[in-house]
Amino acid sequence: MNFAAKNLSILFLLVVTGCASPVTRDQITPEFYSIGDKNISLAVIDKRPYVLTGDKSEKFEGLVRGAFGMPMTLDRPERPKEERFVDFLSNIIKEGFYDSGIEVNIIKVDMGTSVDDAIDQMADPRFNKAIVASVYESKWDAGGFKFRYQYDFDICIADIHGKVIDHERFSGSQANKPSESHNLWDMHTIIYRGNLETMFKSPAIKNALLNSGP
Repeated sequence: MNFAAKNLSILFLLVVTGCASPVTRDQITPEFYSIGDKNISLAVIDKRPYVLTGDKSEKFEGLVRGAFGMPMTLDRPERPKEERFVDFLSNIIKEGFYDSGIEVNIIKVDMGTSVDDAIDQMADPRFNKAIVASVYESKWDAGGFKFRYQYDFDICIADIHGKVIDHERFSGSQANKPSESHNLWDMHTIIYRGNLETMFKSPAIKNALLNSGP
């Protein structure tokens, strides 16, 4: 991206977000529920095709359209250099379960890792269940005053022996208005939180976490 284009994209962000207010922890932390197992493992795997091919980095979240609708990619500001998007999501999920009295052990796995291989890497007798979230799509497109977010997640729950109890796939495309209060990244963090709440409150996933079988 040349200097002029980058400045235009930054100007665009300032225009669409106005005087952004910082988000509170409550705004970005999912409201989950208590389960019998107080210790669980979690792995979030990036399986987005454009990340696997190297077209986009593992930090990629979405596109910003500046002047003339040209798409540009900007990393989330003020985050650790080594943090991947799936690491960011893992911490959101962890904080939600922490508030429900559950300890979550985050296992970092390579992009494209299979669910079976992830479960093998998560084997630990201290943790009674494993959550594997595969991210096949997560991308927002912010241009003008019409924003859209697309997602495709598969949530899998396994028991202490590595046996899959149940899984469910969630996908959708959401049209969103620019936030009047928050910057582009904080706005989408709030959207991530809402979607994760919906996924984990689905009967299949909730029952798998609450029970020892499907």
